[in-house]
Amino acid sequence: MEVYVKSRTGYPKVRGDCPFSHRVLLTITLKKIPHQVKLIDLKNKPAWFVDAFPKAEVPVVHFPEGRKEGPEWVSGSDTICDVLEKEYPEPSLRLAQGKEAEVGSKIFGSFVKFVTNADPGKEAELKDALLAEIKSLDAYLRENEGDYLGGARVCSVDVALYPKVKHVCVAAEHYKGLQLRKTFSAMDAWMKAFEESVETEDTYYPDEFIVEGWGPKVGLPVKL
Repeated sequence: MEVYVKSRTGYPKVRGDCPFSHRVLLTITLKKIPHQVKLIDLKNKPAWFVDAFPKAEVPVVHFPEGRKEGPEWVSGSDTICDVLEKEYPEPSLRLAQGKEAEVGSKIFGSFVKFVTNADPGKEAELKDALLAEIKSLDAYLRENEGDYLGGARVCSVDVALYPKVKHVCVAAEHYKGLQLRKTFSAMDAWMKAFEESVETEDTYYPDEFIVEGWGPKVGLPVKL
C-alpha cells in the first residue's frame, strides 16, 4: 500500500504538516499496516501523480494490487480511515463508548475562522467561539475515565481530533497569543498521552512546520 501525504513546501523529501495526512499516518501506524509513504509537494505536484490521480489531493492511498471491493485509489481522510478499519479490523479503532463521536467536532472550523480573521470587529466573537469549543473538549476529558476520548484505549475520534488540536494550539499561540495547553489542563494531558504513547518518528512533524504552513493563510509574516 502506498500512502501519499503532504511534504513540507519547498522540501519534497520532508514530511509536512497536513492534519488530514497526519490522521491517516497515525491510523496506519496504530494498525501496523505495511506501507510506503510518498511525499507530494502541493505547490509543485509531479505530473505522474496528477496523471495517476487526477484530483491530485492528499492524503490519498493507493492499493497497487487492487482491492477485493472498491477503487484502487482512495482519497479523503474520512474515507481512507473507514476503508482501513474495514480492511484491517485489528487492532480496532472503533468507538469504545459511542458518545465521544461528536466531541471536538467544531473546534477546527472555529479555529480556521478565528486565525484567518482580518476584521477587528469580529475578533472577540470568533475568539470566544473557539474557546467555548476548547472548553467543552476539556470538560469532557476532565470527566472521562481513561487517557483517551474512548476511555483506556485510543479510538478513531482521538486519531481524527489530535492532529487538528495540535494545529490549533500551535498556530493560535504563535499568531494570536493564546496559550491553550497551559489554560486547559485536561486537554493538555490528553495531548501528552498521545505524544508519548501514539506519536512516532513516522508520524511526527515539528511545531515550526505548522507555523510555516499557516503563515500564508493568516496573511502574516512567518516567524521561525
